[in-house]
Amino acid sequence: MHVRKFILIGVGFLLAISGPAQAVTLDEANALHQRAMTSGSPDDRTEAARILAASVLANPDRPDAVLRAFEAGQTLCIYSGCQGAKEMAAFASSHPLPANVLTSEDITLLSAFADWITGDAPGTRERLDAALTSYLTVRATPLAIVAFQTRYTEDFNAKDWGRAAKSAREASIYLAPHRAVVGERWSDAVIASATAGYNHNPDLNDTLILAHHISDLIKLDHDLPQRPDWLERDLYLSTAWRAGILMYFQSNGSTRAMGASRYEVSGPDPDVFKQQAAEIIAGAGPTDMLPTNPNLCEGSFDEDPEFRYPFNALKGKQNGAVVLRMDLNNGKASNVEVLASIPERTFDNAIISSIRKWTYEPDEDAADDGPCEASAKDLIYTYSFGVN
Repeated sequence: MHVRKFILIGVGFLLAISGPAQAVTLDEANALHQRAMTSGSPDDRTEAARILAASVLANPDRPDAVLRAFEAGQTLCIYSGCQGAKEMAAFASSHPLPANVLTSEDITLLSAFADWITGDAPGTRERLDAALTSYLTVRATPLAIVAFQTRYTEDFNAKDWGRAAKSAREASIYLAPHRAVVGERWSDAVIASATAGYNHNPDLNDTLILAHHISDLIKLDHDLPQRPDWLERDLYLSTAWRAGILMYFQSNGSTRAMGASRYEVSGPDPDVFKQQAAEIIAGAGPTDMLPTNPNLCEGSFDEDPEFRYPFNALKGKQNGAVVLRMDLNNGKASNVEVLASIPERTFDNAIISSIRKWTYEPDEDAADDGPCEASAKDLIYTYSFGVN
């Protein structure tokens, strides 16, 4: 899974002031910073934050200096790798905080995150972990959103699966109340939590985490005035991961490599978890992302000719899943489209090639429930792969 980075993008506002930070009053610097944050580019915002930081240091006794120091440091961390943010954190921590505006957790997080990003002090990860744990119940701020996501992204990209599962889980908890605004960031964190957990120590409970996430995505879709592109994409990605993890446990005698060792899979009945997940998703209500086909006969593909497992996947004993959208015309698949797959592009071509040759056959007793067809439009079909 590729973890997307969090970047706040503006639209084409050019600052009137450029080059090195110029001497302006704190009020002018604050106004410049606010305009840049409203409609400026990342470079504009960085420059405005540097000007604001210089004005703070030139006006340390102003009642609003601490607030402006935090705002400048926050912007510098988001857009310029925290360069210059440490000075703002040090300034804010050495002055009284304005009541009902900033908290000690705000300043602690700014300092810890700046130290961690710049790598200038020992024990920075531990300080950041403590700061973010304390921040779980604090209001949402741009700095905290970036800090939570950057931390688990680093863990995920380093393949430190145990740490990534924990840090992504904390990010998802923090972002969940704000999913209507930062939905993509929240969704990324939930999926990262489940997939990192699977890579660290396979657990069928990860399938329920993903089922709840699919349910939450459906509910969020019902609440939003317009469906964002990421929502449908993440729903299918979660579906693929849920199916892939289930197949992993359904594959008798499966083993998984972890470093130089391999271990046997054992545990609860996957079919029980499969049913529980289906009930969780159904509880979210109908959605055209997972459409029902009332006129389609109950049945299955005859899978003839037999699916040919990709050689490299077979050699590596890889499990996986692909979510497809297709049309059925008298049992024949057409317009087959891959919506999500794990591992990416491993099984896509093989399953598309196979499914185009297969025939969808209704069950023998399908007609007992009334007239039905072997044709459908926009059928969503999940196919799982496992090596026994």
